[in-house]
Amino acid sequence: AARDLAESMIVIPGGLEETEGGGVLAARMRAALADARARASGGPVINGGNCLGIRSRPGHYDTLFIPHAKLPPGSRPAPIALVTGSGAFAVTRLSRMAPMDPRYVITIGNQMDLTAGDFLAHLADDPEVRVFGVYVEGFARLDGLRFFEAAARIVASGRRVILYRAGRTA
Repeated sequence: AARDLAESMIVIPGGLEETEGGGVLAARMRAALADARARASGGPVINGGNCLGIRSRPGHYDTLFIPHAKLPPGSRPAPIALVTGSGAFAVTRLSRMAPMDPRYVITIGNQMDLTAGDFLAHLADDPEVRVFGVYVEGFARLDGLRFFEAAARIVASGRRVILYRAGRTA
């Protein structure tokens, strides 16, 4: 980010905000991102941290570090997009439903930058996706409205959004 060498990054490691001292590292990352965006280049976008990456069947792009023997892509992707805050959730579901083979699998982790709403809004423009499965443990600050606007657009087009909001409350 400091050298303007990347347009996008996937931050896989966890511990950025879940472990002691991780907040310091997350703050440094956010500051570096803000500095990069203040320059003319606009800086990169970041997916993660604490994610497993992305699989885009149309883009022939797979950063999931799960061996294809465990999650083999099928011959034809299903018209499904899976956006999940938990890489473990994605891998568990996909390994149990291998024939499903979604068109997109996006693990978003901590949503340090890109959010569930960002991805849903972007994927809404793909008419090949008929069902959007979303697992979130929480929405990034101020992201709920963007998410539900994208969901409303998807539903108005005759497609479906399935949201599973995990977590606990008092």
